Amino acid sequence: MEKKRAKKRITKKVRTILEGYFLASEIESKIVPKISTIQN
Repeated sequence: MEKKRAKKRITKKVRTILEGYFLASEIESKIVPKISTIQN
């Protein structure tokens, strides 16, 4: 029972990290094109 609870906590952490990565990549994909158009 104790192991199952630890697993759930880890997956929750991983999900939060993955969500952070997705948000970061989304923001990057919106900002990077603007920067590249400014440079050109």
